[in-house]
Amino acid sequence: MKTKKKFLHILLAICIAFTFIPITAFASSSTSCDGGVNCNHGAKIGNTHYDTLEEAISAAVSGDTIVMLKDYDYPTLGTDLLNITVSCTLDGAGHAINGYGKRGSNNTSLAINNGSATDIDVTLKDLTINNSSDLGRPIETRGHINSFALDRCKINATGNGNNQAITIGGSQSTAAKLTVTDTSIAAGPAGYPMLTFNPIDLTMNGGNLSGYCGIYFKGESSSAGSRGSVANICRTTYYCPNVHSAEGSNDFGIFAIEDDGITINLTDCNLNGQEQNTAKQVIFQLNSYAKRQEQLVKAAISGNSVVTGTILDNGWNRENLFDLEISKGQFSEQSVSQYTQNPLIQFNDPLGNNYFIGNAAEINVFVSENSIKDITVLKGNEITVPKGIHVKNAAGNDITVNGEQVIKNNQTAHIHDFVLKNTNAKYLAQEATCTQPAEYYYSCDCGAAGTKTFTSGNVASHTFENGKCTVCGTLTAEVEDIPSIDTSKPYESIQVGVDKTNTEKLEQEVASVADAIINDIPTAAVSKKTAEKVKKAIENGTVVHIEVNFDNTISVTENIKDLTNNILKKDETIGTYFDLSILLKANDEELGTLTKLSKSMTFHVSIPADLIKEGRNYFIVRVHDEVAERLNTVWNNDGTLSFETDRFSTYALAYSDSKDVQPGDSNVQGGQDNTDPSKGSSPQTGDNSNITLWIAAILAACAVLIGTAVFIWKKKHSR
Repeated sequence: MKTKKKFLHILLAICIAFTFIPITAFASSSTSCDGGVNCNHGAKIGNTHYDTLEEAISAAVSGDTIVMLKDYDYPTLGTDLLNITVSCTLDGAGHAINGYGKRGSNNTSLAINNGSATDIDVTLKDLTINNSSDLGRPIETRGHINSFALDRCKINATGNGNNQAITIGGSQSTAAKLTVTDTSIAAGPAGYPMLTFNPIDLTMNGGNLSGYCGIYFKGESSSAGSRGSVANICRTTYYCPNVHSAEGSNDFGIFAIEDDGITINLTDCNLNGQEQNTAKQVIFQLNSYAKRQEQLVKAAISGNSVVTGTILDNGWNRENLFDLEISKGQFSEQSVSQYTQNPLIQFNDPLGNNYFIGNAAEINVFVSENSIKDITVLKGNEITVPKGIHVKNAAGNDITVNGEQVIKNNQTAHIHDFVLKNTNAKYLAQEATCTQPAEYYYSCDCGAAGTKTFTSGNVASHTFENGKCTVCGTLTAEVEDIPSIDTSKPYESIQVGVDKTNTEKLEQEVASVADAIINDIPTAAVSKKTAEKVKKAIENGTVVHIEVNFDNTISVTENIKDLTNNILKKDETIGTYFDLSILLKANDEELGTLTKLSKSMTFHVSIPADLIKEGRNYFIVRVHDEVAERLNTVWNNDGTLSFETDRFSTYALAYSDSKDVQPGDSNVQGGQDNTDPSKGSSPQTGDNSNITLWIAAILAACAVLIGTAVFIWKKKHSR
């Protein structure tokens, strides 16, 4: 019976001890799987697989790439929410997110930075998102967006209501950088492919948008509004026919603009804004109920753009609030149909392409350098304008080109033609740097300077300060190869190492030397020949690499042996010699060596195993320029010696033995001073902290059990 109780007590002690061990101690160190046919995970980060995409997004940290391994279907519509709150990339790998969760009252499929106040950078690529809710939002950002990119994605809002395929939401006063590449964005017949409540810096290249509009620039409300937005759009198709009835209330545009101060540049785009019912559809719609109607809205159409539909509905009814620049493209007759009662300006370029723009009294027309030769106002008499541009005016209206009146009361005025490339200092916009040539303003033959610029000449040399170019950041020198010592193992030969602090000192030292060489300031740190090579390398844009080199296999001359032996005391012995040098290299070419520093730096030396003996004192001897010197040496607790030096040549590790050292002793005990090495402790070569913790935990458990057993025993025997 007693034996049985003892056994139970021992078993209980073991169980209690195990309660101190964290669960993670039994877990596998990797959750990776082979990714084969049996893998049923939803997503992965690196080699770690997760059951669902939601788990992977929750586990992601800044800089991660989440890769989908299969489609993600919302288990219950309108409940959970996929929400990315860190800078990362979500690679759909051809898979899709289907359905939607809940963000407030919105049926959102993927939220970006919902509830986070940290600016983030997010990229989505090769991903499809399908949201069938009538008020669905496949993607919704919630502010604090530094950049957001979509690459080869398909975003589909297929409901029948005012859905929003991509919503730039929250309240953010600074423009979020938005990059959309080869991406398809589709909304329903009453939906918006892209709607922004805040300013955006949009670059769109390739792909297509379809819906009630293309991009809806919202005005100021609880959000910041779209003022300050810039959209540079290239090679993109907008198919936005208006299928609705009720003219007036359902009128809309491919670019619906509810704020001011917005710029839209279109190159090689296909814009289809036809009306398919009684409601009107235009290319640019300036909403009459915009709160802010102060700053210009600017638009430009160029390249091989094809425009089908009416160009403009200026609902603001204010003159000179919309600037339109057309340099090339094909336009339908419908583009100018609403202006048939007003003078029309017709552009003819040298290739014979015709461009139409209407209402010359209200719209500023821009002429792009020499690409447009003729401006014609239909139904009028011909009047010649300088620079080869001639205008046919109708009804005596004033005509403005490039912000200047060309014709007023049928009288021709001078128009600047900023096409001359004059590199006179008068037109200098920016001096040349190491990254780009000088920049100048185009000029007119009347001497006036324009606003557009061109570059001329060569790039300038780097401007180095403290070893770094102040313009592009190019370094004059950087450390390439620095030796280190692994103190956990013995070495058969001497080793030399440099710590991080002294590596940084060395970089600063070489940077100062490089600065002196570049500025032709004499320096004793390198030879004249080496200085010439370093200067040539830096001027050619090559970074000088620093390599600390030591050689423990050198053959020492009798002269060096004599020099070192002459400074040794009677009981001191040379253990080994080694060379220490600092090489300067450009790519694979050795430029020379750094022979002297302005300040000393610290090196660490390991003791060869065959020289280790208890009670032995070590020190370093340096031989430089035929002079041998004993250097101050410090014994470190990790079993290494440290010494400072500012010169590089031949060194020797020397030692002396205490009189009480017995033959065969091999354990070195170190301290802080090499003159008394027995005060320290042996070098630590391992880490037993984890074992100590587990032993302590088990002993604590046993103590609890013993206390319990004693208590029970006393209780029984007190009866």
